[in-house]
Amino acid sequence: MKNLPILAVAVCAAVLAAGCSNTSRFNYSAAYGAMPVLTPLPGDPSVGVLPAQDNRDAATYADDDNANESLGSYYLGMIPFMPFGWRTMRHPEQSGEFATLSQFDFNPSEDLAEAAALSLKKSRLFSRVERVRDPRTSRCTYLWRTVLRDSRYRGFLITYGITYIGAPFLWLIGFPDGVSSSRLDVDFELVERASGRVVWTFRNDLDDSLWHWMYARIGADADLYARMMKYALARSLTDLANKYPSIIAPAQAAPAQESAPAQESAPAQEAAPAQAAAPAAAN
Repeated sequence: MKNLPILAVAVCAAVLAAGCSNTSRFNYSAAYGAMPVLTPLPGDPSVGVLPAQDNRDAATYADDDNANESLGSYYLGMIPFMPFGWRTMRHPEQSGEFATLSQFDFNPSEDLAEAAALSLKKSRLFSRVERVRDPRTSRCTYLWRTVLRDSRYRGFLITYGITYIGAPFLWLIGFPDGVSSSRLDVDFELVERASGRVVWTFRNDLDDSLWHWMYARIGADADLYARMMKYALARSLTDLANKYPSIIAPAQAAPAQESAPAQESAPAQEAAPAQAAAPAAAN
């Protein structure tokens, strides 16, 4: 019994040390979830994938007035009767204050664009998929645009009201030691390259969370971002496949409408000689 306080401190130190030494990256290929294979779009269009736009600083959050800032502290868990310490981060890749993770390697402009390119190739919707830096140099039928609006992270270290001195006893016997909650708001747009017109758009507002145990999911704090991105692309590409016929229908109807007056004028031209011949027949 005399060694229990020492054991508790050792367990707490081990968990915190694990969090300080773990590094994670945005790994789309290894993320849970399937990339759908769909029927190729009619007309064999091609698509160029642009670097993703990071609009997180321009976003406003009506559901949370404090979401514009990184708030909270894990030190709150040292206060007796406080059930947890917590931290909220608006740009998780710029801070190492996760529940059980020290660093998240994430470049939204490149990582999200590469994820889109992988899913587009896998879907077989387009005859050719390529990465495009400058739309002026592309010869693709369409351009694919990804817009990131939100990637908030909330981490919790659970103390059950008995601070970090007593909580490790509960962690040791299997109680959860933390929770990671992630949000991914990302939009996709299909732009007609020749005209610059946006012909299709799809909005995704996603959030998910996972529990951490001393024996599992240590360092998995940021794994949900790639998983949510894969889900967002799967549902978006399925929507595009269903709506594409209506997207190209106006373009196909335009030539038919232009040729319609010429077809209607033909009978009038044929009727003119008959009218001119009528007086001659009367004579």
